Amino acid sequence: MLNLQKLTPATADIVVEAAACFRGGADAIVSSNTFPSIPLIDPETLEFEINVDGLVSSGGLGGPAILPLALAKMAQLTKAFPDRSFSGIGGISDFNQAASYFLLGCGTVQVCTAAMLDQAVGPNVIKRLLSGLDKFIEEHANDGWKSVEDFRGIRRDRIVLQSEIRRPDSSEYFSGYETVEGYAAPQPEVAVRA
Repeated sequence: MLNLQKLTPATADIVVEAAACFRGGADAIVSSNTFPSIPLIDPETLEFEINVDGLVSSGGLGGPAILPLALAKMAQLTKAFPDRSFSGIGGISDFNQAASYFLLGCGTVQVCTAAMLDQAVGPNVIKRLLSGLDKFIEEHANDGWKSVEDFRGIRRDRIVLQSEIRRPDSSEYFSGYETVEGYAAPQPEVAVRA
């Protein structure tokens, strides 16, 4: 029987947690189904958008909103343990999202929110995932890909520390931000006379 451990992303160091699971006999790790959250407060009514008798408690945010966050957690795990098995959760509704998990090193993915939103409670999502996988493999036939294993983890090594990212020449660098329509362009500093 497979020993699969599900980790919460709400931990100080998910890699430390995964290491403990593997030492304890886990065959694979699953992460990150939900992130701790509370509902927004409506600025007009000053009430939480979702509440029970006006009260709220921390709950789990899932679905498309957590996809980039869940991918970041999974990247930490697959880089730390490249020879271990992982299953990705979070924000998957079709193969485009699932592909990111596979490319980072997951061997499987899981779907919850998209299946709950599916009128048939899941089968349509699974059909989209399988159809997307078939199309993806067909598009990469020249690469010799026949299954997920042929491309699993091939982008894991592109996740690096920010200090390893080349910065542009200072004359071309605007602190990571480009001028956006509606905002004034940076102005040269003007010397102030005392």
